[in-house]
Amino acid sequence: MITNILQTKAWEKFLNDEGDQTYRLEDKGYIAMCVLKSTPVGNYLFLPYGPSLESEKDLKPALTAVKKLAKEKGAIFIRIEPTIELSEKTIKDNELKKSKDIDPRSTVILDLTQSEEDILKNMEKKKRKVYRNYKEKGISIRQSSEPKEVKILLDFYSTLTQKRGFNPHSNEYLGRQINYDFTKLYIAELEGKPIGAAMIYDDDYARYYAYAADSEEHKNLSTSVALVTQMIFDAKADGKKVFDFWGATTSNDPNDPWYGFTQYKLSYGGQIKTYAGTYDIVLNKGKYSLYSALRKVNRIKRKLIK
Repeated sequence: MITNILQTKAWEKFLNDEGDQTYRLEDKGYIAMCVLKSTPVGNYLFLPYGPSLESEKDLKPALTAVKKLAKEKGAIFIRIEPTIELSEKTIKDNELKKSKDIDPRSTVILDLTQSEEDILKNMEKKKRKVYRNYKEKGISIRQSSEPKEVKILLDFYSTLTQKRGFNPHSNEYLGRQINYDFTKLYIAELEGKPIGAAMIYDDDYARYYAYAADSEEHKNLSTSVALVTQMIFDAKADGKKVFDFWGATTSNDPNDPWYGFTQYKLSYGGQIKTYAGTYDIVLNKGKYSLYSALRKVNRIKRKLIK
């Protein structure tokens, strides 16, 4: 069974260390790592990119187990994000209520079981050229697991997020992740000076492109392309089966805010993969309605603050 890293024991340990209360349910056909979340109205169980399923038919027994846990914990609803697509019948039969997506519904997946020659062939021509020539430009790329070096990424990343006006995780949150084996830093340097950095997550099956940013001063060097291509081929060498670019849109509208970076990710030769999306299973209708109303109010407040 293939699980997203957000359902792994490694990620669960990170959440526990962050203070989250988690529960793991496993049986033939499914794995369900559940996080107990609290709201002013009551608790709920959240399964980030879960439950992991062998097939669509395994959703029902998985939800039966999760519902039992939810009732034991007094949860007012369950929020799921299966990493498969669900039929309308399955959605109806399991009384799933569509919610605003938390984690991206779609991503770009690059197959690493191809030969290196085929991976390069399927990349955009400019990116192939960057990968083959970045060392000649004086760029070097290294890996790091040193906590102090996460500041290199954070400095670049802070500049990027301010420019684009979105709210990322805090620097402290990202900084703590480097202490875990599933995380690595990639740092690009020019004459010993950092000009870009990226953070990746690894599990047994995949490498995930989590965060990246580079220097505005050296944009002409295509540092991000050099970083990504090197991370791809290192992942293949490490035996990973796929490179997950983590987040994409299926929209063909150039005005879609995710359109540009989706096209960028696709230019490495991957394919869009779409999951079920985020759904809720309501256990207490009254409290869930109140929770939903408060959620809408908070969304409006955030828009006004922006």
